Parts: sequence; structure tokens; C-alpha cells
Amino acid sequence: MLIHSSEASKFPTEFIHNNIFISGTKNISVTFTFFLNVAVKLADKIKPSTVQYDTFLPGKFKNSLYFYPTDSCVVMSVCNTLKIKAVRGMIKLFLG
Repeated sequence: MLIHSSEASKFPTEFIHNNIFISGTKNISVTFTFFLNVAVKLADKIKPSTVQYDTFLPGKFKNSLYFYPTDSCVVMSVCNTLKIKAVRGMIKLFLG
């Protein structure tokens, strides 16, 4: 269940686990703590790869990505060309 969400009412609030009726966010979270450890157990089973990542990429692209050097003045200049808009939550972003 997503608490404090407009989508919260679409999710179940009661479960039956091992023939036991479970309700309430705290009881549900305690009952299903199993899922908290799944990622850790899976990660422990994954052995480090002995294959380099670039063996899966055809071709060689040395120096194919380049970031143009810039400074804060250039960034502010570009930001100042953007229109000021209201964003979610009615927070306004002003760049000066």
C-alpha cells in the first residue's frame, strides 16, 4: 500500500498468509519482511564477472564521448533563456 497517496485506495489492505488474516500497515510490513532480504541473498549468489563489459559492445569507439568545457557563466546564460514555469507543487524556479 502506498501511504498518503491518491493511489492508496487501489491497493489491498488485507492479506491471508499461511491461513492467517493480516491487516494494518505495521502487521503487513512485519509479516512480509522476507522481501527485504531477497536482494541481499541474490547479490551474495552472483559471482563477479571475469568478462570485460566491452566484449559485449561491437566496434571500438575511443574518445567517442566528449564534454565541452564550460563554467558557471555559460550555465547561467543558458538557464536565463528558459521560460519561468510553475512546477508540481506550485514551486517556481527563478534563475537570475
